[in-house]
Amino acid sequence: MWNYKKALGPAVLAGILGLALSAHSLFAQGNGQNPAPGNGANPAPAPDNGQNPAPAPAKDNGQNPAPAPAQGNNTNPAPAPAQGHATNPTPAPAHGTNPAAAPKGTEANPNPGTGTGGTSFANPYSGANPLAGAASNPLAAGFANPYAGSATLTTQGSLPGNAGYGPGSGSMSSNPAPAEPPYTPYSGYGGISYTDPYAGYLNGSAKVIDAQGKFMNDIQNANLKKQEVFQKMLESRKLAQDEFNQEQQSRLSAREDERDLQNRIALRRSMNEAPLNDVLAGASLNTMLVNLEKQPPDKIKNGPSIPLGEDLLKHINVNRGGVGNPGLLKTGGKLEWPLAFQADAYNETRQKFEGFFQDAVNQARTGPVGAGTVAELSRMLDQLNTQLSNTSKDLPPNQGIAARRFLANLGAAVRALQDPQVRNYLNGNWVASGATVADLVLNMASKGLVFAPAVTGDDESAYVALQNAMASFSEAVLPSGQSRVTAEH
Repeated sequence: MWNYKKALGPAVLAGILGLALSAHSLFAQGNGQNPAPGNGANPAPAPDNGQNPAPAPAKDNGQNPAPAPAQGNNTNPAPAPAQGHATNPTPAPAHGTNPAAAPKGTEANPNPGTGTGGTSFANPYSGANPLAGAASNPLAAGFANPYAGSATLTTQGSLPGNAGYGPGSGSMSSNPAPAEPPYTPYSGYGGISYTDPYAGYLNGSAKVIDAQGKFMNDIQNANLKKQEVFQKMLESRKLAQDEFNQEQQSRLSAREDERDLQNRIALRRSMNEAPLNDVLAGASLNTMLVNLEKQPPDKIKNGPSIPLGEDLLKHINVNRGGVGNPGLLKTGGKLEWPLAFQADAYNETRQKFEGFFQDAVNQARTGPVGAGTVAELSRMLDQLNTQLSNTSKDLPPNQGIAARRFLANLGAAVRALQDPQVRNYLNGNWVASGATVADLVLNMASKGLVFAPAVTGDDESAYVALQNAMASFSEAVLPSGQSRVTAEH
């Protein structure tokens, strides 16, 4: 029996080659475009009708270049042994010697192989067959048909399961089928592995511990970042506080510089060109006194000896803390009223005020003045101011100014009487004393006394004399830069 399994491989290859050669004839038969028909274009002419290079003795229509001995219309490249009408372009070899030879004793093949049953003549294909193997066949790789134009060969359809004994079918399509992936002789799956369950448990535990460690490490890193942020915040706050302190210091320095400048200006004016009002009010004397008290006591003692008369200091009024003026208390309670208050309209109020004022001075010699007495003096002082305001339009200007000045000094005397230590003004403890300017400065500095305004006309001349003496002393004791204002200011 013929073994179709052995002949199937070469037969399939020969059939595929035949399909490639006769592809054009399947689409355009008889138009002279198929190199297989007998129009002079077939390199292997047939001896019968010039169309089939290998005619079959069986009944045929001359369109199959390699007729099959069996009957039937089969496109299977492996022809069946029975008689039929086949379109197989390349018949399977009978004994494996000639791929174009038909089975022995079935037909006269113009291209016989080494077998018997045909007329002997020179076979143009008896040499090395370029189509015998897939390796030397240029049309076997990729199934490219050089005569099919844009059409491509497809393997759509089916092949018979019993090669050589049943009809097959095939078709050409212009839609190229996708290429099949290459065959892999081995499975894509890996081999079988085995893991010890204890090892898996330990491996899982290790991963859990590692994850927990990383988690705790991340927490600590986050805490560290928080501390770093907090430290940066503290540094920022410290920088802001330093900047604020520096600005405040700059402002303070600026204020101190401004105050120092104003003090030097006031000192320069007090020493050189003090106005008379500043002298009588004691302002210029206090300016020089404050600057002299800042100097060391030895420097004051070693300063120039400028004598001061005793009569001169009796007319110099002082107070403690800048409150009140005991100048009117030195007369023992006797008041010299200005001309404006000597009018009849002021008699009752004037006499009443003198009585309370004398009583207050007597109380001040031994201790504090009673609150009732001080309150009555303040009430009557307000009454005198009201009466003066009502009659000032009828007074000459100089009388009105003198009256106002007297009431101001009288009010300062009443405020001095309110001091619990007012007796020190009357017993000589709080008075201007000293043989020289240096002694006067040291005495007033030790008791915390300052100059009070002049009260009477006799006080005015004493103030002017003391102004000149202290100006000379300050010029000699105070630093030159302190009593001088530079051009840059």
